[in-house]
Amino acid sequence: MSNNGDMRERFSLKTYMEDDAMMNARKLIDMGFVIDPDNDDKLRPMVKTKTWDTPWIYVRPSPTRSCNFWHEIIFKVFGLFPIGCLDCWKVVIRPRTLKELFMLLDYERNEFDGDCKCGIEVRPYVHGNYGGYNYNNSLEEGINSYHRIRSDMNRIISPDVPVILKRACTEFELEFGDSDKWEELLEKGEVEHPEKGTIKSFKYDELKRRSDIIRGQLLLPDTSKGWYQPKYVQDAVIREWFKHAYSIGDPTALEFNEGGKPFYTPSITYHDKDLTNTDIQKTKKFVSEEVITK
Repeated sequence: MSNNGDMRERFSLKTYMEDDAMMNARKLIDMGFVIDPDNDDKLRPMVKTKTWDTPWIYVRPSPTRSCNFWHEIIFKVFGLFPIGCLDCWKVVIRPRTLKELFMLLDYERNEFDGDCKCGIEVRPYVHGNYGGYNYNNSLEEGINSYHRIRSDMNRIISPDVPVILKRACTEFELEFGDSDKWEELLEKGEVEHPEKGTIKSFKYDELKRRSDIIRGQLLLPDTSKGWYQPKYVQDAVIREWFKHAYSIGDPTALEFNEGGKPFYTPSITYHDKDLTNTDIQKTKKFVSEEVITK
């Protein structure tokens, strides 16, 4: 029989608080994961891709990038710094209209051979209506891609289309500060920000330990062939592009409708009519006196 010391060690509160698998599982189950009894009760995604509910066309998704794990799980669910994203460098293109977005889509499908996507921007902290993203695995690779894409955008769309090179996701900088200070943050566990004050994080080794524990609880989908997005899903995404463009008053949206007609029947207007007293009285025929006197 185990003595009390052994029992306290095996059932210590500290151990259970450090690795509360069910607390973690609840968050993941809300994301669509299910418990798999045939695989040591690990969690596996019920659906292998989220690309059906997205503003993006994934033109050429990377088979080696684990965005769903590092961004959606490590960062969003657990609030940890995603160390797997330290060497992710993005070339971001900002089409200014729906027409330019379609030009970018053609470019990504027919000319560009790197990992890329494009679509509408619906995130409130991104200043732009449309976006295209190219993913690279090092700063050197990102610089080369930037120069190529900048030159191609000058030729295909316009020199005025913004193109930048940035590190990892915008959300990480909002949470953990400027990306050029991330190495300092992960070495010291904190870094000073001129506006946000002291930003704290676990150090790199502890982040790796926790990330490995979380990964061990999951059965992640096989992405060796990249994320698959069927044509009918891409068609549905593009329909949302049209709605978005129309709702923000993008004038090029009307170019894609027959005769340049509005997508929806416009409201009747009265400020531009030559109204007689009879017309005015007619509008009051079924209006209650309570409304009229207000």
